Amino acid sequence: MKLVYDEDVDGEVYMQDKWPTLRYFKDWGIYTINGYKIAVIGGAYSVDKYYRLQRGSFWNESELLTDEEMLQCTIDLTNQKVDFVFTHTCPICWEPTDLFLNSVDQDSVDKSMELFLEEIAQCFDWKIFCFGHYHADRIERPYVEQFFQDTEDVNIIWNRWIKYSKTKELDWWLDKSQNFYQKSFLRSSLDKDKE
Repeated sequence: MKLVYDEDVDGEVYMQDKWPTLRYFKDWGIYTINGYKIAVIGGAYSVDKYYRLQRGSFWNESELLTDEEMLQCTIDLTNQKVDFVFTHTCPICWEPTDLFLNSVDQDSVDKSMELFLEEIAQCFDWKIFCFGHYHADRIERPYVEQFFQDTEDVNIIWNRWIKYSKTKELDWWLDKSQNFYQKSFLRSSLDKDKE
């Protein structure tokens, strides 16, 4: 893997000469996609860590940001204004607990990334927050979407939430989390603009 500048996203990405069309974002940074300014933050704990290690499968400590990386990420993103945030996991206040695996003792799960994301999401202005990790495709909160198998063009996501900011209505077929109507102190700047 080598780090190269990719003019398509206006930022540095990782690539391999063997597969030059595959590009990987850095663990954090700000990129431009389809004209949207997007903050990217990677990392999450794998609840199957010990299962994989027992079976001789791969697990790597770099799945989580280190304390030093979290600090640098905070410095880089504080006071920024972005259209989207793309993360692997989500702030702890949005954790979709209904999707937790019954077989996993949550006391054994490292929540440092979720706690970090909750802190950093308050340090900069964002409009739409997208994450994965919990294996569901649904709307978690207003302006917050979770992805697993679905893919959508950022223009479609953007237009959905611009419409919602004006009408407070979503298309009927969108799957909403049971937590959708719960209040959250972490809020989109689109929501704050309406106050």
